[in-house]
Amino acid sequence: AINLWSATSATYNGTSGQFFVLQDKEQKISGTIGINCANQTEAVLEYFRLDPIMTINGMGKKLLEQALSFARVTGCNKVRISKAIDPELVRFLKDNGGFQDSELDGKPILIFNMN
Repeated sequence: AINLWSATSATYNGTSGQFFVLQDKEQKISGTIGINCANQTEAVLEYFRLDPIMTINGMGKKLLEQALSFARVTGCNKVRISKAIDPELVRFLKDNGGFQDSELDGKPILIFNMN
């Protein structure tokens, strides 16, 4: 069975956050994602790593949905991630997660609007 577990931190970089880990049936870590609330309306995805096989079986999307659900519950209406990540993850977030290209302080980012 594939396991998805999480660890919640009351403060993560001075904000509330949660970290999710995906394990395959051999107990190998095959995906991670962290999310923290940058402020009261915006969350930041971090440490997003995903074994390509997890995108095929839908578990990558489930991992992302868990992080987005945490952001919704905490009242955030936007989620962002730096585009300085694996190009395959950028494609995954745009194709499966509804993220769009944007910019912050002159640097490329991906953003997801929950409204």
